[in-house]
Amino acid sequence: MAAGSARIHDPQMKEYFERKTAQGKEFGVVMNAIKYKLIQRMFAVVKRGTPFVQLQTYKSNITIN
Repeated sequence: MAAGSARIHDPQMKEYFERKTAQGKEFGVVMNAIKYKLIQRMFAVVKRGTPFVQLQTYKSNITIN
């Protein structure tokens, strides 16, 4: 259920899902990859002890001098 919700509402997961299905990957294979990505995020948040941060938000605001 979480992977399905992430596929719809999380911009990074949505882009990943669309890219992989366009490459011809099967639905179940891509959903398993999304599940794994969510588990990785969960353990990273617990290990760091900080809330999850969308890095793409910060990447778009970075300017290189």
